[in-house]
Amino acid sequence: MTTAAHEAPGSRPNPDQVLWQASPTDHHGTVTVLTSPVPHEAVHTAGTRVPHGVEVGIPEGPAKGFAVIEAMTGPPRNA
Repeated sequence: MTTAAHEAPGSRPNPDQVLWQASPTDHHGTVTVLTSPVPHEAVHTAGTRVPHGVEVGIPEGPAKGFAVIEAMTGPPRNA
């Protein structure tokens, strides 16, 4: 699930925005915050990955200061 902080799920993300993603595919659960967007290339050049249950903040853009918290991702998964 990749969601811009203020967009509805399923909508097309704007490459100017910081995105976050909760990824259950690694079986341990990680949250990825993509930063430093390059709109004309539709990519993000930086990002942060943390385990589920660890708070991570949005560092830039319209959602600056928004935090992805355990209530959103669920508790940490066993390694």
